[in-house]
Amino acid sequence: MINKDDFEKIINDKIFLFSIQLANNEIGTIQNLKKISEIAKKNGAYIHCDAAQALGKIKVDVNELGVDFLSMSAHKMYGPKGIGALYINDGAAFFPGEPLFFGGGQEFLLRPGTLNVPGIVGFGESCRIACEEMENESKRIKELRDYFEEKITSSVPGIIINGDKENRLPGTASITFPSIESELIISNAKELMISSGSACTTGLYEPSHVLKAIGLSDDQAFSTVRFTIGRFNTLKEIKRAIEIITDICKRRSC
Repeated sequence: MINKDDFEKIINDKIFLFSIQLANNEIGTIQNLKKISEIAKKNGAYIHCDAAQALGKIKVDVNELGVDFLSMSAHKMYGPKGIGALYINDGAAFFPGEPLFFGGGQEFLLRPGTLNVPGIVGFGESCRIACEEMENESKRIKELRDYFEEKITSSVPGIIINGDKENRLPGTASITFPSIESELIISNAKELMISSGSACTTGLYEPSHVLKAIGLSDDQAFSTVRFTIGRFNTLKEIKRAIEIITDICKRRSC
């Protein structure tokens, strides 16, 4: 969670753009972006919001957030891979920067190239489904996540639940286990699709910068597993996951 006072200290009139996640991809923390946006705009800076993790899971309103730009990706909300969107306040014609690509005249010259029509249609359909189902779906997923964390906590002494307890994505559970590395849990939990960090840092054997930023030691970071509960998960699957994880911890004298 960004500290508002620290943010005010670093901002100055030389900064053109801030780019901030709406929801963290490892621990699920949701930023209070409205306050950050207000501070940035007072100092003449633009705010870009990376909403890829949040879209389809929580309400995302560009007006309420007060952002200038907001990027999103379809595959994070059960849509097709290879398609995303960038919201620009006032429209693409008023984008204050230079384009990265050149060629055709699409998107007011900002992002030229043939549009991925099937991907766009799929993205639109995934948004439609999310709008209809999100309120009930998020509630159900949060209940499964809370049940999972409660049972794991009561079965395995000394674990830590990471992330803001109140402002967190409904399906994200980042759990630090005592005295056992995450890779051992992952390798022994072959029925489960879990990870030690984000997909963006796969292959880098170093402690997560996110977990370090919230005060975890290197050893704790290396003992942290990220669980994500989604639309198609059931209570039966959650109960099975609890059995698997607690059994591994007992066998490893967690």
